[in-house]
Amino acid sequence: MALAFQKKAYLLPFAGVYNMEAYLDNSATTPPCAQAIEAMQRAAAEGRDSTRDLVAKVGRAARLGERSKGVLDAGATSCCLLLTAMGDAMKQNC
Repeated sequence: MALAFQKKAYLLPFAGVYNMEAYLDNSATTPPCAQAIEAMQRAAAEGRDSTRDLVAKVGRAARLGERSKGVLDAGATSCCLLLTAMGDAMKQNC
């Protein structure tokens, strides 16, 4: 499979693959579509939850300082919602 982007490194952390070369080399061991989507959704939720202990230093929440600790980041939460909804729609076509 000759692809123009084959030699460039692309990050695909939700699929457990860290660059396109590794993806192409291991395409036979890549999980089925639904499993990859579920892995993406789990990673999005873990990423969202990992922001709970962060202290906001930039953006609108920066003025809260230490009081922002313990609250999920709004951007991570909305990204998780989008990825989860997108994954649910994609699973219907696997």
